Amino acid sequence: MGSLEEAEHLARIRVTELGEAKTAFPPTATFRPSAHPEDQADVRDALPRIVLDRTGTADGAPLGPAEFQVRSTIGEGGMGRVHLVRQRSLDRDVAVKTLKGDLRPSAAAALLREARLTGSLEHPGVIPVHALGVDEAGLPLLVMKRVEGVDWRALLERESTTSSSEYERLERNVEILIDVCETLEFAHSRGIVHRDIKPENVMVGRYGEVYLVDWGIATRADQDIARSAFAGTPSTMAPEMVTGEPVDARTDVYLLGATLHEVLTGTPRHDASDLMTALKSAALSKPVSYDDAVPTRLADLCNRATARDRAARPQTARAFADELRGFLRHRTAVSLADAAAERLDDLEAMLRASGPGAPAELAVAYRLGSEARFGFTQCLREHPDFAAADAGLQRCLAALVELELRQEHAESAAALVDEMRAPPRELAERVAKAAQDKRERERETERLRAMAKALDPQGSPALRRAFLGTSVALLVVIAVAVGSGALGDLTPRVLLMVGAFVTAAFSAFYVVLGRDATINTFNRRLGRVAVVAAAGLLLNRGMGVMLDTPVAETLARDLSLFVVASSVVAATVDIEFAWVAAPCLAGAFLIPRYGPYSQQIFSVALMLAVAAAAFILRTRRGER
Repeated sequence: MGSLEEAEHLARIRVTELGEAKTAFPPTATFRPSAHPEDQADVRDALPRIVLDRTGTADGAPLGPAEFQVRSTIGEGGMGRVHLVRQRSLDRDVAVKTLKGDLRPSAAAALLREARLTGSLEHPGVIPVHALGVDEAGLPLLVMKRVEGVDWRALLERESTTSSSEYERLERNVEILIDVCETLEFAHSRGIVHRDIKPENVMVGRYGEVYLVDWGIATRADQDIARSAFAGTPSTMAPEMVTGEPVDARTDVYLLGATLHEVLTGTPRHDASDLMTALKSAALSKPVSYDDAVPTRLADLCNRATARDRAARPQTARAFADELRGFLRHRTAVSLADAAAERLDDLEAMLRASGPGAPAELAVAYRLGSEARFGFTQCLREHPDFAAADAGLQRCLAALVELELRQEHAESAAALVDEMRAPPRELAERVAKAAQDKRERERETERLRAMAKALDPQGSPALRRAFLGTSVALLVVIAVAVGSGALGDLTPRVLLMVGAFVTAAFSAFYVVLGRDATINTFNRRLGRVAVVAAAGLLLNRGMGVMLDTPVAETLARDLSLFVVASSVVAATVDIEFAWVAAPCLAGAFLIPRYGPYSQQIFSVALMLAVAAAAFILRTRRGER
């Protein structure tokens, strides 16, 4: 059967065997065998009599008392009719299949065989048989569950005129075919081959239930059917059905492939206007070159399932269904990847539009990145070898790294780079540089923080308050004592003694506080200035004793020293300390002019300077 000549020869033989009457049938019609091994025995005598009350079929006619009351005819074929019947005892509608009265006896035997075979298949995909019997004319009738729905062929034709997307249409039809596969898998487990799978023989119920119907030419795979027992639909027929070779489950797999072909293309697998051409096409079963619009996986499955060599086909209906399920999973993954790619495109557009900086709408950017990353990750979880999803994930991670780098989030960027399979060298170098820059910034920040802490006027507050309080108290006491005359007549020696006491007190306090490691640089500097100022005071007064300098002149020089010390603090530590120098400077100029009041001027200037210093330090503490 490998050449066109052989195929034509076989087709011609079949056409000759069928005779002129049958060869006039279209290739899409079902050809039924004239005889079957199981049709030899007529068992009608053993069947119960079932009476159909047909009086209710007339408009307005009352229903009679019979168990089965015919309401209408819902279908008619070449052999028989299907009626909508009301079953009184169970108060339900059923479908009853009857034969036309002018048929040959073999038709009755065929219906009996179909009823028994269908009744043996208790599966959700097979319409249940409620009863088998004979009517008043002795012809067999079959009582079945009534299915409210349409055949798959009608659905396919209806979908061609609806606005549903191609994606939805294909997914829905593949799911229907999977249900058919499950029904066939059960039938094959019982050794039964359907032999006539096509959209017309699939019913879809109102709630989506799927039934494989018309088991009229089904046969058992272990039966030796004569080569002349030609049966099936030529437009979907497998090669072995043309040659008369034994059929098996793989024959039904071929028919599944032919049905899938019709779903994908809208035309039969063996699309022909006459029987001879259809049979030649079936005998050859050449691979089909599908349009680019047909998914590659399904096109490949169609060609393998309809291969001339049965060994090249999926070997079971389950294997065929598994490939369909794999296609749906892959298609879902592709859809998810496409949606993720759209979000990634939006994120990359935002990054381009924002220039070197971060996007203005950061929340939107992060949402787009998260959704894209999730979509690609889910695709790869289902299909680890999905190259497009893997490439998309790498792009997404790179975009997220860019987003983090623009915000100087070096650690987050580094974590994302670690997730990349092979990060671009330039990107990895940028992340490494960002991490280095961050470490340098942190070191600089720490250095500045330490410097700020060292120069903080509020550092070491307890010890500083003790030093400041003691100093203020000491200077106030001295200022009051000098200004009030409590020290008697001031002489250079008295001033020297007071200066020595002040210098000793400041030096001792500084030595004690200097041993505390918690004292910051600001307070150490302030303490040193105080000690140096006290030492300058002592030196000035010592020179006054040695030169017998007038007290007023010595006090004026004392205030001048305080001006210098305060100015140093203002220039090096805090400019506000210039206010401390102001009263001392004023006093230093006033004493030479108002010599008799030098002690009072000195006291007032010193107290104002101390008050200014205390106010400045207290204000600085309040600011912090």
